[in-house]
Parts: sequence; structure tokens; C-alpha cells
Amino acid sequence: MEQIDVIQALRRCPLLADIGLKAITQLAPHLGQMRGSAGDVLYNEGDEANGMYIIAAGSCVAFARDMNGVNQDLRGMPAFDSFGELSLLLRGQRLMGVRATSDVTLLDLSAATFRSLKQQEPELCLIIVMAIVRRLGRELDESREVMKRVMLRYHAGIDGR
Repeated sequence: MEQIDVIQALRRCPLLADIGLKAITQLAPHLGQMRGSAGDVLYNEGDEANGMYIIAAGSCVAFARDMNGVNQDLRGMPAFDSFGELSLLLRGQRLMGVRATSDVTLLDLSAATFRSLKQQEPELCLIIVMAIVRRLGRELDESREVMKRVMLRYHAGIDGR
């Protein structure tokens, strides 16, 4: 497999688009690397949420179980996309699973490493947290109408109860 330029991968990651080169350079040495093959499940829905990943090479897909327990693909993720960010802020279980759709190289920031970084580099962690909040805000804004319809159905008693 090819050698990954970690700094370039981080600079191309949309999550980190607003982060300066100084912060990216500070973050890079704290990331692990993980490789997988097409079809590998990187984690399943319900697994312990223990870190975030950036796709340095390759692609993945997020999936979740439907009402019948069958996994359904939800969102394709190309190179430089990220996933699992909320696990740095919240403990719990993965909301979705992720599977490699090609050979992949991932950069990972474990929750344990992030907790250590909070002591060593609090300003860097704040920058990362703000990037996660901005992404979450964009995603909530994009899903506003869907959320509104779900809430209206729920409050109208049309939720199948």
C-alpha cells in the first residue's frame, strides 16, 4: 500500500477545513493509522464509540439496521471524509456501522488520546471541538425539514404507537 502524507490528508479533510496549518501539524503526531480491505467492517452499530477516523485513502460507507434488522447503506464517504467525531465528546455506542468499500487507510484519533491531549494541548482540543460543532451544526441545518416532519408526526400521534 502507498505511503500516506498525513499532513496533506488532514488539510484535505472537510472537517478540518477551517483549522490552520499550525493546528494540523500539532495534531498529526497523535494520529494512528489503520488499513482495511474492501468489505471490511470497521465497526458496527452499537459498538463502543472510541474515536474518530479520517479516510486518508480509499472509501467507506455508513450503514444502519432497519426495522427488520437488515443493514442498509446510508451514506458513502470518499477519501478525506471523517466519521465518528462525536465519540471524542460523548461516550456511548456507535449510531451507525462503517464498512470499507475499497482498500482504505484511516487516520484515527482515539478517545483516550484525545483525553490526554486535553491536558497537554487544550487549545488544540478546543479547535477540534469547534470543528466538530460546526459540522454538527451544518448537518442539523441540512436535516431541519426531516426533523420537523418527524417531530410533527410524533406529536400528532402518527408515529405507529
